[in-house]
Amino acid sequence: FIEGNHDKGNRNTLKTRNQEIILNQNGLRIQLLHDPLYARIDYDLIIHSHVHNLWRVKELYYCGQIRLMINVGVDVSNFYPIKLDEIITI
Repeated sequence: FIEGNHDKGNRNTLKTRNQEIILNQNGLRIQLLHDPLYARIDYDLIIHSHVHNLWRVKELYYCGQIRLMINVGVDVSNFYPIKLDEIITI
């Protein structure tokens, strides 16, 4: 669970809260976090929320390569979760 600034409730029931999660999937290094302000450009893919419906995908340029930031917040996904496979196809 990556806690966002709008998450409320009894936080003592959560077993694990993270500031970020790092995945290695299909040869991609992926950073998951809430606020893209804290993204690290050296990951292949950055998955986040926080910006609501301001944008869905943003391209970043790093050492001559394109890195993608993908907003998976509920505002841009009709309030449904998005599968990792769907995100990777973007």
